[in-house]
Amino acid sequence: MIKYIATVKTWRDKINGNTYWSANVEDVENDRNYIFPFQYGYDNQSEHVIKRALNIKDELEENSIIEFTRLEGCLKREVKQHGECDEDMLTSAGYYLQD
Repeated sequence: MIKYIATVKTWRDKINGNTYWSANVEDVENDRNYIFPFQYGYDNQSEHVIKRALNIKDELEENSIIEFTRLEGCLKREVKQHGECDEDMLTSAGYYLQD
C-alpha cells in the first residue's frame, strides 16, 4: 500500500558536472506535504535522503510504501521553485512540512 508519493526534480550543472535535486512528498494518509529544498546529490541520493527523513526502512521496491517519480533534465529555476516553501511551513530534519 502506497503511503507516500514523491516527485523529485533534478538539474545537472554541465559546467561543473554536479547534480542537484528538490522534492515534494505527499503523505496520502495524513494529507500533508514534505518539501525537500534544492540541494546537491547524485543518482538515487534523493531517495535515500527522503526515506531516512521519513523513517522508511523498506528494502524491497515491490513492497515499498513510497512511490518515486523522477523528472530529470529540468531547468535550474524549476528545481529551485519545486523546493521552495511558504513562510508558514514548519522546518524539520532537512525538509519543510506543509500541513
